[in-house]
Amino acid sequence: MAKTPMYISIMTQQLKETDYIKTWVLFMVCATVGGIIVGAVVGAVVGGVLGAAGVPVRTISALCGVLGFIVGLPISYLFFRLFVSRFIVQKLTAQALSEGELSKAA
Repeated sequence: MAKTPMYISIMTQQLKETDYIKTWVLFMVCATVGGIIVGAVVGAVVGGVLGAAGVPVRTISALCGVLGFIVGLPISYLFFRLFVSRFIVQKLTAQALSEGELSKAA
């Protein structure tokens, strides 16, 4: 049986709302946990150095909080790229290939 474009598009999975929700939940959990871990490590190192230097605890906690947030931003971005490319872009690309949209653009 020859695979007609209609047959291929029926076999291709359509992007559903659950795909977006699954991607968002995985991103949120991994970015939060990753940010906490990296922020805690960086905060412990910087806090230890500043504490040894005699900086007041209040200043250390403020600086480490800001630094932990800044260090967590790239972690969030990396997880965002990872999950969107894995769960959203791959399905959209497969769908476009099955409909012949990408071959027309090339």
